[in-house]
Amino acid sequence: MQATKNKYCFFDLACEGKQYDRILYELFYNDCPKTSNNFVELCRGKTKNKMGETLTYEGTVINRIVKDGYIQGGDLKRIGVSKQF
Repeated sequence: MQATKNKYCFFDLACEGKQYDRILYELFYNDCPKTSNNFVELCRGKTKNKMGETLTYEGTVINRIVKDGYIQGGDLKRIGVSKQF
């Protein structure tokens, strides 16, 4: 990891209070600095939108994991909906 000199961030996965694995993401700031920075800010959860709501991946749902492929999830708009139930 250190040989690439890229930065990394991670998600700790949990379901119904049970901790699962950690997913490590390598960020390519040289290729896409804005996207990388936005991703880090959503991971940290310290940024707020115009309505004062915290923008974060915490509490979002992973919709699908494709082995040796990709992970789909992170729908921030659905967080408010899921908290109402």
